[in-house]
Amino acid sequence: MDLRIRYEKDIAVIDFKKQVDICGVNFIDVTEILLRHGHTKILCNCRNISGFDESGLYIVAMAFKNIRNKGGILKFCNIP
Repeated sequence: MDLRIRYEKDIAVIDFKKQVDICGVNFIDVTEILLRHGHTKILCNCRNISGFDESGLYIVAMAFKNIRNKGGILKFCNIP
């Protein structure tokens, strides 16, 4: 899975570039790094993906749980 990170004020925006699947394990690593650097507001832009397969949903759920447990917020926009 290809990700691009950009920042809008105090929000880290993650732009997905392909379908979110088990290869998206690096998404969890990216969110962990963002949290370590103090970015607790994370927005995932899903405009350029075709969808989430079941393993992709699992990866997103794991990341969501990790972010919430550390006081962060994870939201999504442009979901297909």
